[in-house]
Amino acid sequence: MDYFLKKKKWMACLVLLTFLFTSIMPTNLAAGDSMAWAAAFRPTPVEVVNTVSAGITMEMKNWDRQQFSTGGFTDSGHITPGVVRNTLGSNGYPVLSGGGSLEDYFKGTSVNGLFIQDVYESSGYYSYSSFENSAILENGKLQAYEELMTPKIVGDTASALDKVLYRRGNFLPYNSFKTEYTADEMAQKVRYDESGSPLGTAGATLYTPAESPEYY
Repeated sequence: MDYFLKKKKWMACLVLLTFLFTSIMPTNLAAGDSMAWAAAFRPTPVEVVNTVSAGITMEMKNWDRQQFSTGGFTDSGHITPGVVRNTLGSNGYPVLSGGGSLEDYFKGTSVNGLFIQDVYESSGYYSYSSFENSAILENGKLQAYEELMTPKIVGDTASALDKVLYRRGNFLPYNSFKTEYTADEMAQKVRYDESGSPLGTAGATLYTPAESPEYY
C-alpha cells in the first residue's frame, strides 16, 4: 500500500513537471535557440497627491499627431534650455521664447494625481519626474508607478539620440504596461540620467507599453 501511494505521488510529480516544461517551451527551441518564457507582471503603484483637493488644476489632451516640428533636445539628447520663457503670459499660460502662447496646448480634460505624495510630505513640494516614476492615466487620475516606461527597446547600434531618449524613463500617460514580459523585453536598463549624461552602472529596468506608444 505504501509503495502504491509513493508510486502515485511520483507519477503526479512527473505529469506536473511535463506540463510546466511544455507550457514554457517555445516552438523554436528545437532549432537550437535559448529557452525563454513570459513572466506575469503587475506594476507597483506609488501614492500620489489628490491635486483636486489641493486646489491644483491640471488638464491634458491626447493629440493625434505631432504638434511641433522640432523638440527641445539636442542631437546628444541633452535638454535645450530657453525654449519657453521663464514667466507666464498675461493669460496665465506659458509663452515660447520667440513669442506665441501655448494656451491651446494646456486646455483639455481635467485630471487628478501625478505628484508623489511622499515627496510632498517630506519637502512640501509638488514633484513628479518620468526619470523616477512612470505615470498612467486611469479614469481621470494620473497614477504613478515605481517601474519606468520607454517607447521602445533600442540596441547598441541605435543612434546616439535614440539611446539617450529611450534608455531612460519616459512620460507615456496614455499607454499601459503589458500583463507579462519576456526576459528579452526586460533586458533594457536605464543608462542615462535626465540631463542626457551616461550612468556609471546600469539602472532600473525599462518596460515597453502594451500599445503603440502615444508620442503626441
